[in-house]
Order: sequence, then C-alpha cells, then structure tokens
Amino acid sequence: MSGRRVEVVLGLGFGDEGKGATVDWLARRARSAPLIIRWNGGPQAAHHVVTSDGRTHCFAQLGAGMFVDGARTHLGPEMAIDPFALVAEARAIAEVGVADALRSVTIDPRAILVTPWHAIVNQVRELARGGERHGTTGRGVAEAKLGAIAVRAGAIGDGLRAAIEPLRAALIAKAEQLAGDSEPARALAARAHRGDLTAAFFDATLAMRDARVTAEVPAADHVILEAAQGALLDRDHGFFPHVTPSRITRAAAEDALGAMAIAPAALEVWGVLRAVHTRHGEGPLPSEDAALTAALPEAHNPDDGWAGRFRVGWFDAVLARYALGVAGPIDRLAITCLDRVSSVEGPAIVDAWQHGAVRIADLGTVPASERTRIAFAATPERRAVDDIGAAIAQAMGRRIELAAWGMTAADRTPG
Repeated sequence: MSGRRVEVVLGLGFGDEGKGATVDWLARRARSAPLIIRWNGGPQAAHHVVTSDGRTHCFAQLGAGMFVDGARTHLGPEMAIDPFALVAEARAIAEVGVADALRSVTIDPRAILVTPWHAIVNQVRELARGGERHGTTGRGVAEAKLGAIAVRAGAIGDGLRAAIEPLRAALIAKAEQLAGDSEPARALAARAHRGDLTAAFFDATLAMRDARVTAEVPAADHVILEAAQGALLDRDHGFFPHVTPSRITRAAAEDALGAMAIAPAALEVWGVLRAVHTRHGEGPLPSEDAALTAALPEAHNPDDGWAGRFRVGWFDAVLARYALGVAGPIDRLAITCLDRVSSVEGPAIVDAWQHGAVRIADLGTVPASERTRIAFAATPERRAVDDIGAAIAQAMGRRIELAAWGMTAADRTPG
C-alpha cells in the first residue's frame, strides 16, 4: 500500500534510549490518528511513556503512541507475541484511561507466539551458563524466534491446541536436557510440566480475541515503526554473544515495510540516544561509572529479575558513532535525558578508547571477531564538558533535531 507517511524510530544504544517517549511525541504531532507498528522484538520491550497529566505506562507489545486518541497498533510479521503478556498489558493501560486497547490491535498471522515453555528454556539455558551469562530478560523471545518449531499467530483459533502440543513437548525435553545436574535448573525445568501453565496460556489466547489476526495492515495516513532494543544489540552488528535475535537498522525497517506491502510516500528515520550510555544486564559498557549509576537512579528500570543490574556510563561517542553508522542512514537525531545529566556535577563524554598502545575513535575499524573482547578491555578517554547537548552534537558531527529535557512530550524541544 502506498501514499503513507512513515517514520521509523530506532534506538542507537543498548536499549532504554527513550524510543517509547519519542514515538509518543511523534504520534501527538501526527495530523491524523497514527498507526504504530511494532515490527521487531517482543514482550521484553519496556518503553515507558509519561503524559503531562501524570499517567504512566510501560509499553511492551502495544505501540507507545496509544495514549493518542484514535491511535492503533499493528504487530508485524517479525514480532514475537506473548498472549499472556499482551492481555496483561491491555488491562494495565485500561487502568490509566485507555479502555479496550485490544480492539485497536491487529496482528500479522506470521508473527511468532511466545509461550511459557519458551521462557522456561530461556531461563534454564542462562542458569546453565553460570558465570558466562549472555544477558536476557528471561521472556523466551530468542527461543521462540530461533527454535526448530514455531507456532505463529495465524494458528490462534480451533487448531491452536494441536499446534502447541508438539512444541510444548519439545521445549520440556530441551529444558530437562539443558538443566543437567544443576538443582536450580532442574527445579525450573520441572515447572514446565505444570498443567496450570497450559491452562493459563490458552486462557490468554481466548482473552486476546478482541485483537484481530490479519495480514492486511490497517489504513492510516501516518505510520510510525517502533523498534525494540537498540542498534548496539543488533544480531549482526552488536557485541556477540550479548545480542538480540532482531535486526535494528534502517535496512531491517525497510525490509519489514516490504514484508507488509507498505510503500511509503515519504520515509524518515529517527535515531534515539540518551545523554548517557546505559545497559541492562550483561555485556560491555566501557564508560560504566558506579558513581554516575548511583547519581542517576532509574524509576522504571530496577535491578530485578533476569535482566540484572541497570548500569550507567558517560556518553560514549565511540559507541554512538558506531551505532549511527551501522543503523543508518539516520535522518534525524533525538537525545533524551539531557535534564538528568545536566544536573550531575561535572558532566562528561567519552571521545575515544585506549586499548594498549592503540587509540580507538572509530569502532568500525575493529574486526568483528575482536569487538567484544576489546570493548570489555578498553579504557575510555573521558573529558568534562560544560554543555552536554552541544558536546554530543559536536562529537557526533550531527545536529540534534529533538532534545528531551524531561519525560513528557511537552519536555521535548525540536532543534
């Protein structure tokens, strides 16, 4: 379908850049009710939006523009959908004033379903790794996307039970195999046999019946593609093995548009960065600073569950320039959390890394096979700055088109 204006929102960090709030801002500027397409990732997303009237919601599978009247969500063919989590999210957003959200949701029949057994295998696999964890939210998204058996949204209905049973049996066997002799892992694997998991899963698929499964993308003049995770977690360009199974690039978004038969009349890609670098869980973060982490506590990203510690480091231009290059071309750049970083005494940025006798300012010159090892070992070159926004723009060699000095859409200033 042609004639639509399409905006793509990509994170240029390790996630948690402020993609949801950026989508909310774009949706509020749309001249007609927007369609938000979640086109990659799955229920592990946590896109927090705070409205000017004090409402807050963590968008996981619903599009982050759903506070806007008339906005709708389409879950694309590359999405991994957890029915139980989707129903729970619809109930949660109803509590803050968005009723019957599932009636505004359409689901591509090619989208993969995430089940409780995927989550159990995911968690058992991480336990079995011991001190070599890859980092995961424990939701089972990678297991669903990369597994040998896939059940897709098109199976929802009378044939779902027959499709789920071989998947359930295979995942139970995999969990028991991975658990080995580890008592915690074996106890977790044993949960997969519980009958209440099966009942809860099918109850959830019934409860989401208001969401329509269809390959036809709803008509809308204004479409926003909302990405999950960030480009530094991209399966091809990230720091393996601390990556996601998704692609988080302009090319991937264009491929998704093609898969949904959307030929935009105009396409604009936004890249979103924080004024600091953050990471939830395992993996390299060269500029990590314990004092900065303590100075900038997260209201919406607690250190809990499988995701692990939420870590904060100074803005790292080496990482940001690399993400901009591999994810792009990026048409417009948004920077969030400027207010929080400006409130910290002695704000700083990282211009380069030192690794032995080598100074690294361009991560693209580092072989992919060495990228993770060097990122873990590098020493960041940090310098104090007076104006964090101006310093980031200079380091990136880019104009900042949207500066966020707070959490709401009203706190965002176009550049």
